[in-house]
Amino acid sequence: MTATTPTTNQPLRIPQQAINSLIHILEQSGFRVIGPTIDQHAITYNDIHSLNDLPQNWTDTQAPGLYQLSALPNSSPPKLFQYNLGPHSWKKFLFPPESDLPSLNRPQPPPEKPLAILGARACELAAIAIQDRVFMGEQFQDSQYALRRKDLFVIAVQCTTAAETCFCTSMNTGPQLPPTYNSAPSCSDPNSKTPTQPTSYDLAITELGDSYLLRIGSPQGQRIANQLQLAHPFEPSTPAELEEEHRTIDEVRRSIRKSLPTENLRENLLARLQHPHWDDVAARCLSCANCTMVCPTCFCSSVDDVHDLTDETIYRKRRWDSCFNPDFSHTSGAAVRDSIRSRYRQWLTHKLATWFDQFDTSGCVGCGRCITWCPVGIDLTVEVAKLIESPLELSSAPDSRQA
Repeated sequence: MTATTPTTNQPLRIPQQAINSLIHILEQSGFRVIGPTIDQHAITYNDIHSLNDLPQNWTDTQAPGLYQLSALPNSSPPKLFQYNLGPHSWKKFLFPPESDLPSLNRPQPPPEKPLAILGARACELAAIAIQDRVFMGEQFQDSQYALRRKDLFVIAVQCTTAAETCFCTSMNTGPQLPPTYNSAPSCSDPNSKTPTQPTSYDLAITELGDSYLLRIGSPQGQRIANQLQLAHPFEPSTPAELEEEHRTIDEVRRSIRKSLPTENLRENLLARLQHPHWDDVAARCLSCANCTMVCPTCFCSSVDDVHDLTDETIYRKRRWDSCFNPDFSHTSGAAVRDSIRSRYRQWLTHKLATWFDQFDTSGCVGCGRCITWCPVGIDLTVEVAKLIESPLELSSAPDSRQA
């Protein structure tokens, strides 16, 4: 059967082994293929070369401050995507934790291989769209990010399970993948319940029992699919499979119980900058920066000048940083935000409120990583609800200088 065109987005049935062939085709096409693997008892993103590198028959349990992998009963073929998000995000590859900045007196490294990512969920596509706005907006262009993003090949995976910490439904970023190709990310009014829309994918996979549904989302995805069907001729999906897919997505959506009150969220938070609840959060927060490190959209960084031993070569190195670090706001001899209270408030109000002022979108996609990987189990959805539900009289007039 000939693969369908990107515009129709007609799902096709493929065997599990076709995913193995897909990985090989991408490698032969010059891509570095990144996907989910198991490392240190967690699902992490790393280089993959075959189906055997994927987490077969594994699932996870997540809750505030809790992450635990467990084995599923053996099945044939094994389950490949029955887990939720781990501590890694695709930000690690598009905006690396450490990188050398362009320099006049330092040879530039050879061009990196284009990236192909396998396993991106709906909320992660939305996170990439948000980072696109940060690093490729009208006001600022990060050349290194733009190069990596330009040739990115995305294989999305439909969520068939949800963690206790997920709240993508509140942010309109999941659990369902976007149905059609969208060449440019979009956003909506900050007062609406739909602060961001997912970005595009080239191919999308839904795992259903012992079969997989494949959707083509872009012209580049069509080209790769054309090669794939030479080894694994496509078969049309059946009405029963489409019904099963719909039912599975619906079950995942109903299983997501956590929510964030997004209506008028920006105004509600900025009206409570002096609320006493910030002190309650600060008493529990360790200011460890875990939440910003696992967040798929946080972009704070620091730049250091690095010298060689002879002081003849100087280059600049950029590394991830965090607004939770006491020295991050250090200016004119002192830190602007010298308390945990002020640093937590800065993170939360920027992520959910003033991000709109900068990028016309929320900085949160509801992935829940910050909740899972907080060592003391602080849940931002709970903290926001407590702030908003409490009487406004508890807050003094907002002071923008402390925002």
